[in-house]
Amino acid sequence: MKKAFLTLLSLTAATLLLLLTPSCSGLVSPTVPDSDSESTPNAESQRYTLSGSFSMPSADAAPQEISALSSPQRNAIPDTSSLTYTVEAKRSDGYTETTASDGSTYTFTNLTAGTWQITAYATTTSGTRVMQSETKSVTLSNANPYATTSLTMAPASGSGNIALTINWDPNSGIGYCEWNSSDSPALAGSEESTSSYVTINLNGLSSGTYSLTLSFYTSQASATAGLPPVYECTEYISVYPGLTTNKWTAGTAPHISASGDFSVTPACVETFVYRKIYVKQVADDSNATGTSERPFATIEQAMARLNEAASNGIRSGQITATTPWELHVTGTITATEPISGDALIRVDDTIAYLAIIGEGSGATIDADKKGTIVYVGGDASVSMQTVTLKNGYDPTSTVGGGGVYIDAGTFTMNSGTITSSQTVNGGGGGVYVATGGEFVMNNGTISANKAIKGNGVYVDEDGIFTMNGGTISANTNNTSTYEGGGVYCDGIFTMTDGTITGNTATHGKGVYIDANGEFTMNGGSITSNTGSTGSGGGVYTCGTFTMNNGTISANSATGGNGVWVTSSDGEFTMNGGTISANSGQSGAVYVNTGAEFTMNSGSTISSNLYSGGVYISGSSTSGGTFTMNGGTISGNTATTDGGGVYVGNGAIFDMHDGTIKENTALGLSEHTGEGGGVYTAGTFTMTGGTIGGTSSDDANKAQGSSKRGGGVYVAMNTFNMHGGTITGNTTEAGGQGSGVYVENNDTILFSMKGNARVAPSNDVYLYFNKITIAGQITATSPVATITPTSYASTSQVLDIAAPTSPTTTIEKEYKKFALTEKTNEIWIIRKTGKLFGFTDTATYNGNTYIGMKANTADDLVEFMEVLNSCYGDSASDTSNLFVSIEADISLGSDYTPYGCGTKDYSVKPGDTYGVFKGVFDGKGHTITVGEINTKQFSVICAKNEGIIQNVKLSSSVSLSTDDDKEPTPGFYFSFGAICGINGANGIIRNCWNDVSVDDLRLFNRGGGICRDNHGIIENCINTGNLNCTMTHNWGGIYGVVGGICGYNSGTIKNCVNYGEIKLPTVYLTTTDISGLAGSICSYIGGGAVQNCYWRNNCVYTGQTPSWQNVLVYNNSLVRKGTVSGCGYFDGNTGTTLSAGDATSCGSAQTLTNGSNLLNALKKYVTDKGDSNLKSWKSGGSYSAVLDF
Repeated sequence: MKKAFLTLLSLTAATLLLLLTPSCSGLVSPTVPDSDSESTPNAESQRYTLSGSFSMPSADAAPQEISALSSPQRNAIPDTSSLTYTVEAKRSDGYTETTASDGSTYTFTNLTAGTWQITAYATTTSGTRVMQSETKSVTLSNANPYATTSLTMAPASGSGNIALTINWDPNSGIGYCEWNSSDSPALAGSEESTSSYVTINLNGLSSGTYSLTLSFYTSQASATAGLPPVYECTEYISVYPGLTTNKWTAGTAPHISASGDFSVTPACVETFVYRKIYVKQVADDSNATGTSERPFATIEQAMARLNEAASNGIRSGQITATTPWELHVTGTITATEPISGDALIRVDDTIAYLAIIGEGSGATIDADKKGTIVYVGGDASVSMQTVTLKNGYDPTSTVGGGGVYIDAGTFTMNSGTITSSQTVNGGGGGVYVATGGEFVMNNGTISANKAIKGNGVYVDEDGIFTMNGGTISANTNNTSTYEGGGVYCDGIFTMTDGTITGNTATHGKGVYIDANGEFTMNGGSITSNTGSTGSGGGVYTCGTFTMNNGTISANSATGGNGVWVTSSDGEFTMNGGTISANSGQSGAVYVNTGAEFTMNSGSTISSNLYSGGVYISGSSTSGGTFTMNGGTISGNTATTDGGGVYVGNGAIFDMHDGTIKENTALGLSEHTGEGGGVYTAGTFTMTGGTIGGTSSDDANKAQGSSKRGGGVYVAMNTFNMHGGTITGNTTEAGGQGSGVYVENNDTILFSMKGNARVAPSNDVYLYFNKITIAGQITATSPVATITPTSYASTSQVLDIAAPTSPTTTIEKEYKKFALTEKTNEIWIIRKTGKLFGFTDTATYNGNTYIGMKANTADDLVEFMEVLNSCYGDSASDTSNLFVSIEADISLGSDYTPYGCGTKDYSVKPGDTYGVFKGVFDGKGHTITVGEINTKQFSVICAKNEGIIQNVKLSSSVSLSTDDDKEPTPGFYFSFGAICGINGANGIIRNCWNDVSVDDLRLFNRGGGICRDNHGIIENCINTGNLNCTMTHNWGGIYGVVGGICGYNSGTIKNCVNYGEIKLPTVYLTTTDISGLAGSICSYIGGGAVQNCYWRNNCVYTGQTPSWQNVLVYNNSLVRKGTVSGCGYFDGNTGTTLSAGDATSCGSAQTLTNGSNLLNALKKYVTDKGDSNLKSWKSGGSYSAVLDF
């Protein structure tokens, strides 16, 4: 329940001060003797003074007894002569004192020390208690000998009655009254009256003060229809126990007369200003009041009334941001006279809050080009909804604001349209937001406006524009040379939703951001803004643009079709959203010299037409900068070069992450079609991300005239690839550099380091250029497959950057690169960074091969490098290779046989390694090896499936391994002088091993010619000694060594062994065979040994000659395979053969070619009639050797 209070009675100045200050002193301050407290013996003999005043309740209506006194004040002072006022003081022990009061003040002069409870009462002459104060507690003592306290009176408990009459003048237009109270539902009612008055009668209402709102209408039908009242007021009514409230308190209210009569006059109605003011087409201004029933006909009249009311403070307490003045518009209201002042609707701090609301369809305020429509100044707040503002016009100002000028304060557009407005010499044809102004657009349309710049909206420096929805469309320039078709912003522009579309201008056809401007795009779209000239189809920014979401699409321009970023202040940060389907020249995104563009994760630049995705401009000394931390540039098309990205001379592109894919350089004009993904003539640094992708759909493509650089085309300056991946890109048939094309220019630097990798699906085409190694390369090999313009030994394809870490050299990194194969030729990259290749052809047995002629040790070393580089796995086809040794060769320790992979030649079970399938012809020359510092040793290759012939292996010293550790299971530590394994299709013939190995730590198998034979070994000789020092029994079949091979499942024919074969220990059980030595082979797994011979006692177990010559065992220790025509001779010069016995050979042998060693060997060759077989001769130290 609302209660209002005001001091009763007219008092002297001192008394009035007392009333307004409840805690002030009393009027009398008598002398008080010293006194003890109430507990002292003489407390009753000492007296103290207590005084105070009353505060009485106020009301606009009260009982006759309360309101009898006539007064010029609205809240009248009651006549206290009819009431008796008594103040009661009750001590804590129950003792009570009373004093009479005049209703204004009271005084006690005879109170003793102690605490007293003070309460005031007002009663009628009949004894009915009408008012009662709250109870106050006061303590009196020697320290507080006299005190004061004020008492606030309120209606006492009980109930009273109401009988109030409300009158109105018959000429006021009133015919119906409604009343209600927010304090009591009982105080609600209504009455239609033809007698111009109503009476409110209510009995038994609880005492108190009640608010009562009275609303007056022309008829009950108007009220029911929801029309606003023609007059309205709120009064306060006091109800007292036992009394009837029947008198209005006289005051200055226009409807309460000096005699206390309530009467609404025509003047009251005419001057009454409701919060809602109405203006309507075809209305009559002559009797208009601005209500819905008497609307104004013109905006001028409505604003005059509104300014009058606001200036006089009418309803000032009720006008807030949530309950503003409302200007309701019905139909089309057209300005009839030239607009004076700032605008047709001018709102500043006087009006403060205004909502412009259209009623029904077609609600329009038409300025008829007589001036600006709306002006907002000061701290005012104006909103519009469902109304059209049109034909605003600013003919002379160089500032602008044809439709709306926001000088300060806030203008909110919730719906409706601002259209066909114009500023001739300034900005903001639709809306101008000045410094300090704020424009909030939640919905609606700003269209078809004209200005010099900012045709739809102009935001000045420090102005604020927030766009949460709506459309800014079809706005155009007054001239052909200015900016900001939809929006021009030099202040702050935040866009969370809505559309900016179909606007035109020279630059920034959708949005233009000046140097001080800040544009944050959180959503919405900037689309289909166009123009035949100028830049920035969607957005042109010299300031700061942050794009967190939204779409910039289908715009067109002659440069920067989606976005143009320019000047040293231009910064565009893209955290999300899409720039797509824009068309025109010079990129969907254009970054001018000095400007910066940053693209982060979640961003997309895609499907832009004709000029590619991104264009970074520059000159020889400077350019724009584009930093890509994430996101995707995809599906863009350039008719010339740089489908995804074009980096001009002097420009910078830093790619740290993200993807550039599915872009195309069409190459529709001559000498174009370069850089499907990226064309760079500036500085492009890639530390992460991907250009291309693993799916066929991800490919960047170079097509058309030049069709170079499917992924990247490096035209000038620098491409630093220090991370990231280029993969899956393509060029049109006949194109070059599917991954990267590097132009021929001495100023170009293409560098690689770190985890950078151009996948094997793409090549790097070096047009008389090279790759510079800028540091250690850590990516998986090959890190790049190079296609040089010229395959020549003078071609330098790798270089080293200076300065680099001392640990980074070409020699350490060159093997991580590969070369594109050249038909019928073999090329490698040497450790110097230059090319080395084999281009000769050779004919053998009617077949043509790629010829490799080794005249020196370096030739053979490089040849093996070629094989290991180009044919490094078992799937490689080496069947077209013909290797010939053209002179005796001495090898050093830097030699790596083919298929062993690394210099330590360690091959694990399951390892993939190259297999030789061609022809290796030693032509009777000797290859001398100087040392073995490896775990596995073969001079020619790890595995042979081709032909190895006519070669002698020699050593200047007895070789030994330098591994101090015993071998462990899991590795094949093996020895085969010619090769490790002779496969099922392999042929080894006319070969001579004279290499001896001491301290051979053998884990698996070994032999003078090869470790294992599954094919044919024919017409070969071993004069080398094999001293094995392995002492372990690993279980199974290990440590088997033979003069020709350790293990045989193929055929060995017409071979001889002079060398000593030593093993320390034999392990022979029912399941294990280890430590076996054989003169020809130590283990036969089902193969055949034919017409082979050995020096007697050439096999040792420990230091003792052994009976083991040819052992024939299978896995179950059952003799297996065949030995035929074999025998032995005594000493290296012995010539007489003895047939092998059954113990050594599994069966007693018959010497089918005679008993002379030399003759038997020669007879085999003669009988076979194979021109590929060499004959035999006496060898001086040996009774028979190959006759090369």
